[in-house]
Amino acid sequence: NRIVLSDGDGNPRGIFTDDGNFLVGAVATAGSVSNTKQITGGKFSSFRGVVTSLSSGTAYTMFTLTADFSAFLVSVSGNASSTAYSETAIVHLNNTAVSVTIIADGGAIVISNSGLDVQVTQNSGGTMSEVYWSAMRIL
Repeated sequence: NRIVLSDGDGNPRGIFTDDGNFLVGAVATAGSVSNTKQITGGKFSSFRGVVTSLSSGTAYTMFTLTADFSAFLVSVSGNASSTAYSETAIVHLNNTAVSVTIIADGGAIVISNSGLDVQVTQNSGGTMSEVYWSAMRIL
């Protein structure tokens, strides 16, 4: 079953496909390089979470990847002793080989991996009461 949102004149503006994809400015999941339709929203994520207490030097597994070929934009943020820290990275998976490329260095908060586990570690010297994380699949 497909659900089509139209402008009232029969022109599709949004399509929910039978396999759960939502298309904007496209009629096929492959999309088009010429698609210039804008999507505006608040926070986008494929999944997210919060660590309610993270001790300094302790690695916490945010999520575990499954062997495939994918890439994720991952962000983490937390506070320690009235100082805010955040880091953003691209996590790339090539079957079972994971690489993490930091694109915004968080100082005392670090995104890394251990095998297929994507982890956050904070090194502020204290405990962060809440560390927020989100990941968006980009490939």
